[in-house]
Amino acid sequence: MKKRLCLNKNEILKKNNFFNHIFKKGYHYKGRYLNIITYSDTKRLIGFTVDKKQRNAVIRNRIRRMLREIYRTNKDKFPEEIIIIHAKHFESFVRYIDLKNDILLLLNKIYESSEVYSGNTN
Repeated sequence: MKKRLCLNKNEILKKNNFFNHIFKKGYHYKGRYLNIITYSDTKRLIGFTVDKKQRNAVIRNRIRRMLREIYRTNKDKFPEEIIIIHAKHFESFVRYIDLKNDILLLLNKIYESSEVYSGNTN
């Protein structure tokens, strides 16, 4: 039987003061379309933000939906910590596959840097 992929409401960051705290104190990883901010904690939480400079609410919501879907389908690849995925302002139309590739590259950077900081050399 296939494992059901879902995004629970208790996994999502919603409080503005949490977002502000993590933006200030977390580690920032920059990609082409996205920034990922991580903050070590005991449980996995995820937040999605889209730059207000994106053209209008329809496009911002579309990007946010794509980010949620990428997280939902690749949840096992994300570390057990608090993560904010921030979509930067970009001029052209962005495709789902471009966002997915950017997230996966940034996750590789996160795992590489965590190995460096933890002292693992495997």
